[in-house]
Parts: sequence; C-alpha cells; structure tokens
Amino acid sequence: MKKRNIILQLILLIFISPLIIFSQTEEDVKKAQQWIITGSEAYQRLDFSTAIENFTKVIDLFPKAAQIYQNRGNSYRYIREYDLAIKDLNKAIEFGSNLPDDQKSVFYLSRGDIFADKGEYAKAIDDFNKSITLNAGNSRTYNSRGLTYTTLKKYDIALSDFNKSIDLNPNYTAIYNRARLYYHLRDFDKAIKEYSKTIELNPQLANAYNGRGLSYKYRGNYDLALQDFNKSISLNDKEGDYYFNRADIYFSKGNYDLAVVDYSKAIEKYPLWAEAFRRRAETYQKQGQDKLASADLEKAKLLEKENFDPNNKVKIIP
Repeated sequence: MKKRNIILQLILLIFISPLIIFSQTEEDVKKAQQWIITGSEAYQRLDFSTAIENFTKVIDLFPKAAQIYQNRGNSYRYIREYDLAIKDLNKAIEFGSNLPDDQKSVFYLSRGDIFADKGEYAKAIDDFNKSITLNAGNSRTYNSRGLTYTTLKKYDIALSDFNKSIDLNPNYTAIYNRARLYYHLRDFDKAIKEYSKTIELNPQLANAYNGRGLSYKYRGNYDLALQDFNKSISLNDKEGDYYFNRADIYFSKGNYDLAVVDYSKAIEKYPLWAEAFRRRAETYQKQGQDKLASADLEKAKLLEKENFDPNNKVKIIP
C-alpha cells in the first residue's frame, strides 16, 4: 500500500478550511483534531476499522470536510468496500470544489484508484485524466493510469505513463511497474535492469527480487534466479509464489528433494493451486514415487475441473 503523509494533511485540514474554522466551536475543533490523529495513526498501521470510526466522528461534526471524506474513502478501499469508498470520494469532490486544483486532483486520483480496483477501468481512466488536467505534475497519477492501461493491454500507453511518472519522480513504485511491464512483454534484459533499479531504491521489496528472479530464469541464469528467490523468501515467507518459483529452479537443476519441499510449501499457502500439485507430481515422477505422483495428478485434475483455471490459487470459482 502507498503510504501517504495523511497525518499532516489531515491535521492541517482544520486550519485550511474556512468552513470548519468558522462554523464550529473551539472545543469541537480540538476533538476533531484528536480524532484525526487517532484515525490517521490507525490508517498507517492498517487498522482501517478504527480509522473509519474516527474519520466518521469528524464528518459528523464537519459534514463538508472534503479531505476527511477522501481519507475515509481510502480506508474503505483497503477493506474492499468499494461502493462506500466511491460514495465518500464523490463527497470529497463535491465539497472540495473551491479547494486548490492540486488538492482536487488528488480526489480524482483516489477515486480513479478505487474504480480501477473495482474493475471499472473506463471510469478509472476518466478520473486519472481529470486529475492530470488539474495537476500535471503528480507522478502518482501517471503511475496509476499506467497500471490501468497495463491491465487493458495497452502497453505502449502504459509504458509512456510509467516513463512520465519516473521523469517527474524517480520513485521505486513506477520503476517496479515498468519492470513488470517489460517482463510481461518478455523483454527480460530490460526487466532485470528495472528490477535492479527498484531494489537499489527499496531493498526490502520482496516482489522485486521475485520478478528479477523470474527474469533471470527465462534468461537461463538459474543460479542468479535462485539467489533472488532465496532473498524474496527471506523478506516474506508467507507468499506461496516465491516457493513455487524456487521449486521450479530446483527442479530444473535436478534437486528434486528440495523441489518437493518448496512445492509442498506453495501448496500449504495455496491449497487450491492445481498447477502446484501438477508440478509436484512431475517431481515425484522424477523420484520414482509413482503413487504420490498419481495422487497429486488426480488432485490437480479435480481442482482444474472445479476452478476452470489451473493457476487459480485461492478460491473455487462458482
């Protein structure tokens, strides 16, 4: 999740909105300030229920506080209450009509991100365009629009947006997304270069090591791939994909015992992942363990039948 400096933004809200300053008592302002601080701190530690509770208290006192609607909407977004999030951003846009353009642009950016999460990509693009019209200097908007264009498979436009975002602010997020785009286009050399830049800027980003490891794998450099998968797992041992990818390397190098261990860990994380069962079955076959291989193949076929997608990991599609 992107961490935004919302604590300072929200505290300053009380002082930059004339509506709030002149329509409520000093006591109300002090209470609202405390709720803002409490809600902001909860947001930062991903306690979105507490954040929503405190932002709602502020809104009850100041029902036209545009920035508070934005931040409550962002909180709703991260618990996937998208309709409530959009409703709040609509309010932010409505009540923030007299705010400076750069602030209004953030409202459209936030609503665009929510539309994108919801899969309403045309609405998302429209909001990102509005945000850029109001403030063409915000790198995050180009990054968000680039992600949406990537989803829509409009790769040339997506790349242009990532480039623009990086030109404005060489942040690791946009560089990482550009790396993913190059990987998707199978330009593995460029992907490796961009993942490496990402790691320089944020050496704790496990996904960057994983992406670079996959790029090394498809370039045939298994040793470097293995190093990166080891690193990604050391940073985040809860992601089944990392174990699956490392297992593939062990399999390719003939280390079948280690491959079985890692495919098993991937299955432990994602017990409905048919492809993991299939790959473990192939490994058991290499070991001559035909009964175990047969059981895994049957499980894979069952999951494929129920899920329709061998790569589905989490839930059975109804």
